[in-house]
Amino acid sequence: YNNLGQEFDGPEIPSIGFGMGVERMIGIIEENGFVDNSNMKTKVAVITMSNACKIEGIRLADFLRKNGLEVFVDYKNNNLKPQFKLCDRENVEFILILGDDEIANNVIRVKNVVTNTQEDIKISELNKYFNLKEEETYAYKH
Repeated sequence: YNNLGQEFDGPEIPSIGFGMGVERMIGIIEENGFVDNSNMKTKVAVITMSNACKIEGIRLADFLRKNGLEVFVDYKNNNLKPQFKLCDRENVEFILILGDDEIANNVIRVKNVVTNTQEDIKISELNKYFNLKEEETYAYKH
């Protein structure tokens, strides 16, 4: 780092540096018990099948987080493999799958990881399915 200032047309300044990935920092914090997740009800992952579905997946995740669920989303990938790896890594209980067909039919595919079952539920049944107290139901934006 000693030459870094000069590389950007600045003065020669002795220096040191440090870098750490945010994901690693979060992992260290959680592993050492610095985060209290005891008030979280259920661990859920939202999987999207395309970029068009990603926006709805983020809206869904936001809605569920506001209602006390711990929600994971792979913001970068639409491929299923890395998204399912996230589900395994985080030990989620439910996986919510959003594709073009689900959005067109106003449903959400719900996979219960614990019981290894899968079903499509209507958006209007989402609050009841997760026992949410929110009056306003999440719905796809048309």
